Amino acid sequence: MVALALVGYLFTGLGNGGGTGPVPDDRVVVGSAFDLSIGATIGQKPIEELALSTVQLVGLDENSQPVCAGSGVIVRSDGTILTNAHVVTTEQDCRFATIGVAVTLDSSAPPELLYRAEVLAVDQAVDLAVLRIDARLDPNDGGRLPDSFPAAPLGDSGSVELGDNLRILGYPVIGGETITLTTGSVSGFTAQAGLGTRALMKTDASISAGNSGGMAIDGDGRVVGIPTKARASESGPAIDCRPLADTNADGEVDDGDSCVPVGGFLNGVRPINLALALLGTAVNADPIGPVVRPDGPITAFDYTGVEFENPRFALGREGNAPVDEVITAQAGISELCFFVDWSGIPLGTNWDGAWFIDGDIQPSLGSNDRTWDIEEEGQNFWLCAEERNALGLPAGVYEIGFFLEGMLLFVEGIELTPGPIDVVTVTWANDTDGEICALAVNPLSDSGQVGLNELEAGDSILPGDSRTLELPVGRVAVEAYDCADEPVADAFEGLDITGPKTFLIGL
Repeated sequence: MVALALVGYLFTGLGNGGGTGPVPDDRVVVGSAFDLSIGATIGQKPIEELALSTVQLVGLDENSQPVCAGSGVIVRSDGTILTNAHVVTTEQDCRFATIGVAVTLDSSAPPELLYRAEVLAVDQAVDLAVLRIDARLDPNDGGRLPDSFPAAPLGDSGSVELGDNLRILGYPVIGGETITLTTGSVSGFTAQAGLGTRALMKTDASISAGNSGGMAIDGDGRVVGIPTKARASESGPAIDCRPLADTNADGEVDDGDSCVPVGGFLNGVRPINLALALLGTAVNADPIGPVVRPDGPITAFDYTGVEFENPRFALGREGNAPVDEVITAQAGISELCFFVDWSGIPLGTNWDGAWFIDGDIQPSLGSNDRTWDIEEEGQNFWLCAEERNALGLPAGVYEIGFFLEGMLLFVEGIELTPGPIDVVTVTWANDTDGEICALAVNPLSDSGQVGLNELEAGDSILPGDSRTLELPVGRVAVEAYDCADEPVADAFEGLDITGPKTFLIGL
């Protein structure tokens, strides 16, 4: 049994095509806030001016020799810089005494190391830090600090949508010594406990070591994010690499051959909106001194044995059992409960359950910072959203996000509609040459998540076979996985369910 737990892969989109059997209706194809009025630049800027706002941050040892480097963005004309926390953190491989700031005066030449900066504020949870240029690096050069630094305009990352174009400016290791521009698009979003469903923006734009802390720019020339070294998804590799040729000359193409990158490279960008509170804190802050990485190893929780299945919603519960299971419901109900069966959760694990309505987190409905003390496996784990006023729960797409040790494991959704809607039979036909072991279908929402496996435990769709699901009319996001837990098809941009339909899952 393969449970679709870790979601968020993005490959190619939706297309049209034929196939054997019934003619399908459609095909799923493989494939304290920062106050801008106190000095941040507002308005569009051409890329050559944005390059002047992108700096290289260089860690210098006691002998003023560079030991590590990253990127940063000048966000205020007084020399305030936003970057990643790890860029300004001293650790075993990067022990520095001073942070130097190198600025680009000519895009075809390496940046000039001119200034010194001190750290004003750090937030390790979002991997962001704020610095300010406070002096010339060489006190004997006779110069003084400029009266004003070129600051980049900040955008609204909350308005960024799937497919929007992004440009990345920074100083990547692979780009040589000069500032480098790469381009791509928004490939999706990743959630994080306490940070909502847009804790990271996923992008296929190239982000190399050294790019961390630079700027991600939207189509209007505004900074909407900070590239980070974190992968866009902890649930899988950052790049899709497959054996496509007989590289070991054994007569077969299999796992013994070298893999070839075939696309799907995803990187993480921290949305600028998550930096506003930190920037506001740093405006009048004093320097905080060196930021030191904690000693000792940092170990990650092992999620490989954790599985969930049989997700469902109900209008209430009796004990630990659902009452009145539903796949759609009308607004005004007083209670909405989510149930799921689980296995592989160690006792003592930290967990969070967060409810979202139309992509906005609802702190009053969630269960935060809890310790798993039930059983390592069982049935009917539940989380309920209750509204005790006379109006009941409002209309919208309701999603429950479940986190273990800060990692989002799934988001499952249901829509509460203003009035009654029809439920129809939708057929999903396997037009691939392999077995499909997981099919996830969720109401389309701002989170971009597609939920848990809708197939029954132990069930799979063989080539040429199909399964039917009862779904309410509306727009849904879809993802299909093979039995190796690899995504084989998706429609993150949504499919319209208007009546009984057949969808082909295939090439």
